[in-house]
Parts: sequence; C-alpha cells; structure tokens
Amino acid sequence: MSLNRFYLNKPDSYIAIVQTCTQVYSEVRSYLVENQVAYIPVMVGMDYNYGELNNEYGLTQATKDTIAAALTDFANVHFHLHVDLVAGANTYNPHLIFASLRDAIQKFQAHSTNLFIKRRLNSRRATVHLDHLLSLWPKFPLGHCGMPVGALKGLVDLLAKDKATDWEIRYYVPTGQANKTTTYGNYFRATNKIRDAELAQLRACAGQSDHAHIAVFVEMYGEDTTWEYGDKTGSVVRHRTPATEFWPNVHFDPRLNHFRKNWHFVKTYPRSMPLEYFEDEALAAAEEDSETTDED
Repeated sequence: MSLNRFYLNKPDSYIAIVQTCTQVYSEVRSYLVENQVAYIPVMVGMDYNYGELNNEYGLTQATKDTIAAALTDFANVHFHLHVDLVAGANTYNPHLIFASLRDAIQKFQAHSTNLFIKRRLNSRRATVHLDHLLSLWPKFPLGHCGMPVGALKGLVDLLAKDKATDWEIRYYVPTGQANKTTTYGNYFRATNKIRDAELAQLRACAGQSDHAHIAVFVEMYGEDTTWEYGDKTGSVVRHRTPATEFWPNVHFDPRLNHFRKNWHFVKTYPRSMPLEYFEDEALAAAEEDSETTDED
C-alpha cells in the first residue's frame, strides 16, 4: 500500500479504489506483487510475524499487513536498514540490526520455493541494502570499530539458502563534500585499505557460497569517487539507491549534525515539526491528551 508523505505512516486515500470490487482488487494486487518493488524497513526490535509486527514505531495495521504481504507474495523485495536517533543506544548495535534483518529474510525465504513454482520457475529478486552500516554508522557509538566480517559472512550464508531468489547486497560509501573528506567507518588510518578489505571479503563470501546469484554492489557518492580496487572488481556504481522518507533514518545533513570529540557524530533536531504535517484529528487528540495530563 502506498503511503502519503504528509501523513507519514497513514495509507494514501487514492488506494481506496482497489476496495470498490473484488475484480479490481485482484487485478491491482496481481500487478503490484509482480511488477512493484516492495520496500521492507529493517530496524532494531521489529518483529515480522504476521499480525504481530512490533508497534514501537507506530505502525498502522494497514502498514503491518502490507509488510507481511510483501514478505510472503511479492516477486521483488528491497530490504533496507534504518536507524532511529531517538530510539536509544541500541539503534546502532550492528548485531541487533542484523537480528531483525535475519528475521525478515527468513520470513521472506519461507515462501520463495512455492512462489518459484507458482511463477513458472521464475526467481524472485531481492536487494539487501545495508545503508551506511559500514561507512558512517560506526561513528555514532563510542568504542564501536565496525561490522565484524563474520556477521557479513553469516548474512551471505543465509541468503545462499534461498535458491529461488536472485540476491543483491548493497551499501553506501560517501567520500565527502565541499573539500571535506569523510573517513570510512570508525578508522582514522588506512581507511582505503579497510574499505578495500571489506569489499574483498564480502565478494569472497558471495563467491564461495553455494548460490550462483548473489551479487555485491557498493554505491559510492561524493566529490571524490575514484576507487582503483573497487573499479577493478566491477562492484562499484556511482549512484545512490534512495532510502524512503517514510521511515526513520540518519540523513547526514550538515545543518542537523555536528562532530563531537573523537570524530563521532551527534544529531540535533529542530524544536518542532510544522503543524501542516499532521492531520487535524491527530492534533485534536494530542491537545486532549495534554489537557488530561494537566488535570492529573
């Protein structure tokens, strides 16, 4: 189900046309599951069991149902890691993020073989996008030096179990803007070598897996996108797959971030969000809740 950007997690009213009759619903749904890419947000603590998706992020029932349908029915799925700066320190724990990712992938894989047969032996397609997990997110928690290679190998091994899906692993590598270089990960020396080593190890894991269709791509962006080793591998592209605006994430806007000691990022927020982004009913409910609290 598409979402209206101004109402954040609320269904777009235009989708109501599919509820007019069974035939329209069936035709629209068939088109969506075969031709549209289903976007699956992955955040710490999410539960991907049908009807029991973690409501910590304020998900509507329609959104929960959409995610569940995407995992079970869609031919093309995009898993994307997200972090929420207001959710606490565990937001940046790579092991917890990967635990949610594994849960989502396992729910997806449980239906791949049946769909492979149903779709006349046509494979599903799935992208696992790690966002800035390797390049920028390590800068947030003090003492975290990067993603363990064993966890990346475990991810590849998990994907390799699903022979009915063609897989891609993608992640961002920013280089900096306006003559300001962005270091890779939480390293201050030999950052290029670390970047090379992580790509080499991830490619090696994919190549050694028992699956012929696991590809690795690095989406490099910034003012300096030269990468000798990366170009030799054929795994580097100079564009960014967009992450949806409808889910919390770290956007490295220089107006909203600053550096603190030891080169770790700190996020700052505007004091308030414009009221036009909220429905009248939501504003009325918030005002009523505030009055009740004051009375107590």
